[in-house]
Amino acid sequence: MTGYTHSDLVGQGLDRLLPAGMRGHHQGLMQRYLQNPVQRSMGQKGVDFFMQRSDGQSIPIDVSLSPCTWQGETCVIAFVRDLSALKSLEQRVSYQATHDSLTGLANRWQFVRKLNEELGRPLVQQRTVAVVMLDLDHFKSVNDSYGHNTGDLLLVQVANRLRTVLRPTDLLARLGGDEFMVLLSSLDGPGCVHPIVERLLATFSRPFLQNSCEFKLSASAGITLAPADANDTETLMRFADLALHHAKEAGRNRHVLYSPEMSLNLHRRLRMYDRLLLALEAHALQLHYQPQVDLETGQVVAVEALLRWTDDELGFVPPDQFVALAETTGLIDALGDWVLEKACAQLAEWRSQGVSLRMAVNLTAQQFHHEFLVDKLQGLIRRHGLTPDMLELELTESSAMSNPEQACEIMKTLAQCGFQLAIDDFGTGYSSLSYLQMLPVDRVKIDRSFVSRLGASSDDERLVQGIISLIHSLRKEVVAEGIETLQQLRFLQEHRCNSYQGWYFARAMPAHEILALLSGDSTDTVQSGSSASAQALVAHAR
Repeated sequence: MTGYTHSDLVGQGLDRLLPAGMRGHHQGLMQRYLQNPVQRSMGQKGVDFFMQRSDGQSIPIDVSLSPCTWQGETCVIAFVRDLSALKSLEQRVSYQATHDSLTGLANRWQFVRKLNEELGRPLVQQRTVAVVMLDLDHFKSVNDSYGHNTGDLLLVQVANRLRTVLRPTDLLARLGGDEFMVLLSSLDGPGCVHPIVERLLATFSRPFLQNSCEFKLSASAGITLAPADANDTETLMRFADLALHHAKEAGRNRHVLYSPEMSLNLHRRLRMYDRLLLALEAHALQLHYQPQVDLETGQVVAVEALLRWTDDELGFVPPDQFVALAETTGLIDALGDWVLEKACAQLAEWRSQGVSLRMAVNLTAQQFHHEFLVDKLQGLIRRHGLTPDMLELELTESSAMSNPEQACEIMKTLAQCGFQLAIDDFGTGYSSLSYLQMLPVDRVKIDRSFVSRLGASSDDERLVQGIISLIHSLRKEVVAEGIETLQQLRFLQEHRCNSYQGWYFARAMPAHEILALLSGDSTDTVQSGSSASAQALVAHAR
């Protein structure tokens, strides 16, 4: 243990084995011990003892003393224990408790501790502190496609790159998964934060190479400042997470600074979630129905079911807001099931009253890819005594094209079951002509943004004319959305659009108003849209 021989140490005091700087301290402790010779550990609490080996290396030791009498003199027997292995183990345990095992970065516990230290400084010493939450964009697809081992190796590369652009005083931590935190301390002001975060995001501009494959990654970041935004750890980390969420919603690959409006929006979203949950349980939602008119015959041939919600506390809530909320909070399945159930029940009621209409229902991407979609739909049809061709399922272009091969297989199954299929909002996504040709859809709906520009310029008119010709060449019907003027109607009729819907004929309305409209008794539509008036409008357009 000491490196000395027996002859080197015989007759020597214990201080021979101590570093020079500790010998005086040791002598003082020995004197106190001899004055009160009670067996106890050598040293003082909080003071580490070291032994100096013959080669000059210092090793941690534990010393226990025991009194004895030898040849009539009081002596002390020292029991010395090498603590090197124990200290090494303590260091490893301490490191593991404060560092991420994959990247070697600080972990959440260490980050929180350091942030608490920074926030605990006197205000006179405290300059601006920034907390940055950084998350990789769409990294789950890397793990799903290449495996978690490849994903972990990429995370190590990401950590190494991020280290290179930070100052020695900054702290980089990995919270878990593909989420990182950065603590920027002692900043002169808020303006110093953005250049550092921009450098962090710029590290993703070069591809990452792993297993002979190039990976193009990007990241989003949320930033919050102390003491401007908050001065406690929990709130700052929550604000950074909220800002990160806004960066993701804004298109990813960017950084966003927290603002108080984000918290207000969050509180409103939480309140909206609670109210939506209650509305679902109480069946307080409504379906309105907008007619679709055949441009050749002027007959109302279908209605599109559109979800509406007016809450006692929140008032009218736009569908795009609460549907998006349902998608991110796990309510979308329940919401989608409610819409399908209500639409089929209404369709069956109309059929019993002698009204023959096709019912178009929008499916979200999550609904469309649900493994039990076909079973659910077939169960609904049987339960309400309908046939599949009475129900038209609408899917947005972007949802269908996110995975064209899978979408095609699902649509083929639905078509084989007899359901009608339509692509909604055509022109707003990124359809490939070859994929669109493969999809077994019956109809394609031109988005209202194209129709609204009819008459504004010849370029817009040529574009819509080209879309109609393209869809017809694929042997699919064309439905135009958002028709509001006679000029738009005439153009679509001239270029052989199959059908249309919009306020020029009728707004979306409750079920009882649809019956009044079809019977000619309605007085509460834009154009008093009965079937007779629909025929008159079409005839007038000619």
